[in-house]
Amino acid sequence: MNRRTPVRTAVVAGAAFIGLALPATAQAAKNWAVVQGNGTLVRGNGVTTVTHPNTGVYIVTFTADVHGCAYVGNPGDPSTGAVSTASTVSVARRAGSRHALYIQVWNQQTGAPADFPFHLVAYCGATSKFAVVGKGGVIARGKHALSARRITKGEYSVHFDSNVSNCVFLATVGATKATPVVDPGTISVARGKKPHNVFVTTIGRSGSVANSPFHLALNCGTTPFRAVVKANGTIARGRGTDSSTHLGVAGEYQVAFTQNVTGCAFVATVGAAGSGISTLPLTITTATRMGNPNAAFIWIKKTDGTNVDHAFHLVARC
Repeated sequence: MNRRTPVRTAVVAGAAFIGLALPATAQAAKNWAVVQGNGTLVRGNGVTTVTHPNTGVYIVTFTADVHGCAYVGNPGDPSTGAVSTASTVSVARRAGSRHALYIQVWNQQTGAPADFPFHLVAYCGATSKFAVVGKGGVIARGKHALSARRITKGEYSVHFDSNVSNCVFLATVGATKATPVVDPGTISVARGKKPHNVFVTTIGRSGSVANSPFHLALNCGTTPFRAVVKANGTIARGRGTDSSTHLGVAGEYQVAFTQNVTGCAFVATVGAAGSGISTLPLTITTATRMGNPNAAFIWIKKTDGTNVDHAFHLVARC
């Protein structure tokens, strides 16, 4: 089992910058970063700099133009430690730079920004499926997303141009432009009632559903290293996965892939394995699994810090 230290500071030395010779569009589709709580870039792809101007605030700059992309992320240890505080990430464009993102990490137990490490992926390019949706339910930008609507307070449906029922869904509360979301809560995902739809629920920090803008990214087709895992630890669907295990402690899971993933980012979202909407205020953090270089460690908590079992969606971006 992973050590339950507040934040492990040991990191994998260096950062991998893979594919920098690719065209800008291809690079943009592969932009990701794993960042330590002090703002140090641990590993990533297409990243030029990370700065840490204030508590819980990070500026991540890429070589490619990521202005038209969706950004998803979560708190997560860079190595085999754990972020033991119920926490979330919120995202936004960086004002004045088409290559930079404005990231905030939040302690959900206090509502204050916090210096916790995080995993981040930018979804871009013509082949990506994503949508950035305002709190009113209107798509601000996206690829292969035809429409969105707010069903009721805090509950949204996003309609894509193909069957996405076999995909993995990732979502993060985040601004449609460069003005950050103030006091963001949590988010969950699920299949829609129709095979082209995805449900997204945004929950305020108080625990009640609340209207919030969000970034939604889908991982489908030949995209490797993805899994939707049920609350009991069994895999509902996925690709490039070897096994999934509930570790015997509430909210703690291991997902093993078919190759070494220690050089990857692990991005996860709480969500249903099927079409049921979850309105529980839950947080999720990730790390490399201690003792298994092929696996990720996932930890789910209520916003008060209590461990809880729940289904989730996970992608390892390498």
